Amino acid sequence: MRIILALDPLSGSEEVVLRLAERSWPPGTIVLVLSVVRHLPPSAAELWFDAGGDIEVVRKLRRERARESAARTADLLRTCGLAVEIMVLDGSPAKLIVDVAKRWAADLILLAPDRRKIARWMLSRITRAVLSHAPCSVELFWHKEVATP
Repeated sequence: MRIILALDPLSGSEEVVLRLAERSWPPGTIVLVLSVVRHLPPSAAELWFDAGGDIEVVRKLRRERARESAARTADLLRTCGLAVEIMVLDGSPAKLIVDVAKRWAADLILLAPDRRKIARWMLSRITRAVLSHAPCSVELFWHKEVATP
């Protein structure tokens, strides 16, 4: 089985990995940890405090965070006995997830969105696009949120 785990670079992946580890997968299953860095304008803090006003530094930092997140996720999946590959791309998540699924001959796409509400709003467009155009089954992992009094 060929599974694409599409991560948001900003989200935590531990919950998704634990949920994947609870399942029984057929022998030879391979997971592609896919992280797509969106082309969004940086926040003022990200641009000035993190990157000294240089947009290229922002892009580089975003790619580095995406690679680190994907590598951590891959390491956790390997400890569960799964074969894992990593891919980090720049661009439109919906388009790239579908394109990679077609080229890689994926059997299943697992989407793991960010916890923030604005990210959920944005992801709804990505989710709809992936569901509409994916060449395989798609499963959505929502992070559990704890209600605060």
